[in-house]
Amino acid sequence: MTVSSVTIVSQQPDSSDHKYLVTYLTFPFKATVSPEEGPALTVSITGLLDPDEYDCTEHYGLICHGKQGEREVDVLLGELEADEKTPNGLLVSDYLTWFWNWR
Repeated sequence: MTVSSVTIVSQQPDSSDHKYLVTYLTFPFKATVSPEEGPALTVSITGLLDPDEYDCTEHYGLICHGKQGEREVDVLLGELEADEKTPNGLLVSDYLTWFWNWR
């Protein structure tokens, strides 16, 4: 199945967005984290944290769990970049478009 876009209609990330992305993302996948401050980092994303288990706010959005080398990290999905030529990259790109423009 090819997923070309994500339709996210809520103003705040929630469990339905999480459920959709967990269903269609394939873990693990490589991504670059581009935080507002500091250097870009390459990480292996291994999953998404359940937004019902943390304070999922409009400001931070969904949080990914991953590894940078041997170190475990939690990073904001809104700060990831993935290869847009892949299904995961398209989903991440669609989320970023929504997160930065429509929330």
